[in-house]
Formats: sequence, structure tokens, C-alpha cells
Amino acid sequence: MGRGWKRAETLLRHRASPLPDSQLKKMTQEEVAKQFGFTAKSLRLLVRLKVIHIIPTEQDMSFLSLLSRIWKEKAWLKESLRQIRSKARREKLVRELELTKPERYVLNRYLNTEKRLSVHKVAGEVAHYYGMPKSVAIPMIRKMRARAYTAKHRREAGKGIARQEPSQML
Repeated sequence: MGRGWKRAETLLRHRASPLPDSQLKKMTQEEVAKQFGFTAKSLRLLVRLKVIHIIPTEQDMSFLSLLSRIWKEKAWLKESLRQIRSKARREKLVRELELTKPERYVLNRYLNTEKRLSVHKVAGEVAHYYGMPKSVAIPMIRKMRARAYTAKHRREAGKGIARQEPSQML
């Protein structure tokens, strides 16, 4: 660790907590999330990664206070995405951001196959793996299938343009 990190660590240790110790123990993750503008899911991720404790300590609260200042900043998000070297991985991350697990499964199923897939076959897989009734799964599968075909078409169209000579593009 460089000197800057040690200084930041020292500042964090000596910074007063936003709440007194007696209130810290009573707060749930949902209350902490609400106080700092995080989602409960993002806090669970920080706990799972062992960045913070299940019951937030004074040090965790100081860290969350600092993190909340940059968490949603556009510049921070852009820089974080830039760290992912592969353009395809960045695009996949953004494309699948709002999707549920079954939707991601179906989308990837259609994107990564060379042969035709039956909607009913994929509905059976979704019912088996995720417990989703087929009557609910089929409309979702049709939507994801259309999205996958659009993405494949755009990918193939982009490759066609890249292969052409500059004189042929005019």
C-alpha cells in the first residue's frame, strides 16, 4: 500500500461515525441502504464480498458514507466500466443489466446457439431450472428471443460493414 492509502485509512479510523454507537446496532441493512442511497441488494453484495459486516460497524458506516458520494457519479461509472477491457463483456454487462436470471438465461440460450430452438423446449428448461410456470415463461421467452435475434442481426451487419473496402461503403 502506498502512503496515500495509509493516510486515507487513518482518516477513516479517526473520523466520527455519522451515528452514535448505540444506534448502529439497531439499524437493519435496509435502513442503512436508505440512509446512504444504496439498494439493499448492493449492501448484500458488499457483505458477500466481505467489504462490510452484516451488522454495520462504525468503520463500515464511515466507509459507506464515503462510498455514497461517488457511487452513482457518471464519471466513476464510466471509469469502472473502462476497466473491463473487452468491449463485448462491457456491452453484455449493459445489455443484461435490468434482466432477471431467467431472462438472462433465455437471452444467452438464443445468442449462443447455432440451431433453431423451440419456445416450448426453452420454456421447459426455464420451468425446470427456475420453477417458472410455462404460461408465464412463454411470453418472456418470445420477448428475449426477439431481443437475441435483433442483437445477432446487428452483430452480423456490423461485421459486414467492417469487411468492406472503404470504396465499397460509398
